[in-house]
Amino acid sequence: MANPWITHLKAFYAKNKSKMTYTQAMKEARKSYKPAGKTSKTSKPKKQTKKDKMDESKGMKGQKKGTTSKSNKNFEGDEEPAKPKRRRRKKK
Repeated sequence: MANPWITHLKAFYAKNKSKMTYTQAMKEARKSYKPAGKTSKTSKPKKQTKKDKMDESKGMKGQKKGTTSKSNKNFEGDEEPAKPKRRRRKKK
């Protein structure tokens, strides 16, 4: 069984052979290619992960998504600008 993309590309190029080169056909065929294995976005809702559940728990309200510690740097709101790094002197 041939690769579905190659099959689509060959058919597309055969139709448009007089109008464009093979390279151009590759770029244009990309727009009309629909992979068979892909499903629509509305098929199934995404399951909630442990990390998402932790973010919604009591102690994590107001915390940036994806962080687990309760330090002040992980909470949204008042953020101080980062200090510039100190440069080291070159050794002579």
